[in-house]
Amino acid sequence: MRDNGRPPTLAVDLREVMIRFGAFIAVKSMNLQVGEAEFVAVVGPTGCGKSTILNTVTGLFKHSSETFRSSASRSRD
Repeated sequence: MRDNGRPPTLAVDLREVMIRFGAFIAVKSMNLQVGEAEFVAVVGPTGCGKSTILNTVTGLFKHSSETFRSSASRSRD
């Protein structure tokens, strides 16, 4: 919550995101909400999909999802 009592505006809102390359499913079902001015780190072992997720958020990779909103990918359109 912000000081004014309202929740922060979401800069990234991913819901049930799937990322695939042909028949290979790289990310099966991901949910992520990041508010404006929030700092988020994506950590994990090699090959777990960190770069794939970040490339999708920035609009470099395509995705299949019910909801996908990102201020980063909108700026690239």
